[in-house]
Amino acid sequence: MAWNPLLAGETERKAGEEEKMGRADSPTILIVEDDMLFQSIYRARLTQEGYSVKVASDGEDALREMETSPPDIVLLDLVLPRLSGYEVLTRMRANPTLADVPVIVLTNKGEPEDVQRGMEKGATDYLIKTVAHPKEVVWKIRQAISEKAGEPVHLRVAVKERELDAPRLAEISG
Repeated sequence: MAWNPLLAGETERKAGEEEKMGRADSPTILIVEDDMLFQSIYRARLTQEGYSVKVASDGEDALREMETSPPDIVLLDLVLPRLSGYEVLTRMRANPTLADVPVIVLTNKGEPEDVQRGMEKGATDYLIKTVAHPKEVVWKIRQAISEKAGEPVHLRVAVKERELDAPRLAEISG
């Protein structure tokens, strides 16, 4: 069964509460998403994980925000008002300040040609909203940030294995 954000049980936090939870030294994630439900789910989840989170509701606002204060990573929908996610990717990769910022596409556009186009435009990773669980999104963010920082591959693999094994071990010991 696909993950359903309506059944996820995530609670929306007020922006002030979220700001307090993010540490000054924590990576900043820009969520570029026009769907308020997904904004609130991922804002709450990523803040809970200790990230500083900013949100933009359309492509133009996203680029403005990035040019003012470049994020450490971008979580990007492709279907946006005013400027598509594809165009945001193109402009980011053409801007020397933003060219190396990892971008994880999180969208409902899941056809093979959509994925290929997103990756060709410079996405670091590509996830489908209705399939990707928030835990997977968090893991992909950690992976992209550690790759950017040059963390050794064996550490990333160990973390992934531990996260994947935890539910199975809980089920077995049940």
